[in-house]
Amino acid sequence: MTDGFWILSLLFLQSKGVNTQELAYPQVTTIFDGSSTGMQMWGLVYDPGQSMLFFTKTDPGEVWRSDLQGGASKVADRVSETKPNGDPKVERLDQPEFMTLAGGQVYFSDTGKMRLRQMNALDPDYEVLPVSNFWSDNMDDPQGI
Repeated sequence: MTDGFWILSLLFLQSKGVNTQELAYPQVTTIFDGSSTGMQMWGLVYDPGQSMLFFTKTDPGEVWRSDLQGGASKVADRVSETKPNGDPKVERLDQPEFMTLAGGQVYFSDTGKMRLRQMNALDPDYEVLPVSNFWSDNMDDPQGI
């Protein structure tokens, strides 16, 4: 019964001039394959203004970019913060995962540190800055977004 349905559908599409021999899906290009290295990629966001794809490699704690022409490079693995006493503090990203893009800023979770980070997608230095804390030691006084 279902074979007859598909044959009738195919004949109908051909009668309307549809090319049934063309691929009905876009070409897929792999830009990152973590299967051979064991690295996990979680975050993924596309910046159409720059035709740039940003993604995270969770296990090594890195943010990468790709120009979709085959050129991928690491853009961040550290975050610069200021301690409450005003001293600078630089630390590694710890399991960056989920990403989004808004107003030229790439926002992503630094899951291992329970922080939300931001990075200016238009700045060639790609400096990573803190946005907020997700966690407070005193749950009676929660912090975060």
